[in-house]
Amino acid sequence: MDLPRLSSADTEQLVRQAADGSPVSARVVSRIVRLSAGNPLFAESLVRLGGQGDGVAPRQIAAVLEERLSFLRPEDQRLLETAALIGYSFEVDYLAVLARMDVDDVYERLHVLFAAL
Repeated sequence: MDLPRLSSADTEQLVRQAADGSPVSARVVSRIVRLSAGNPLFAESLVRLGGQGDGVAPRQIAAVLEERLSFLRPEDQRLLETAALIGYSFEVDYLAVLARMDVDDVYERLHVLFAAL
């Protein structure tokens, strides 16, 4: 399964929309585009933080992710943790083997999780 990242141009557009009319300097936009690496959740979170930080993604990003993941069932959390360990691209069959789940169940859970995002 390949989850494509946003392009730099798309991330910049998202940043400007998420700023909701507030001015965002080109330097801050560039930094958010770089730090978010095309991940829309990270980009939006960085906009809310005002582009603060020291060149690495802020701790608040981890807090946002932990908070969102806390609402998931434990088995879904483990499935997503396993997927994250594999990386950006993977075969669902491989994820099913590593997660020790039936491949049809993995497809079903991923469908539900993506719909919830």
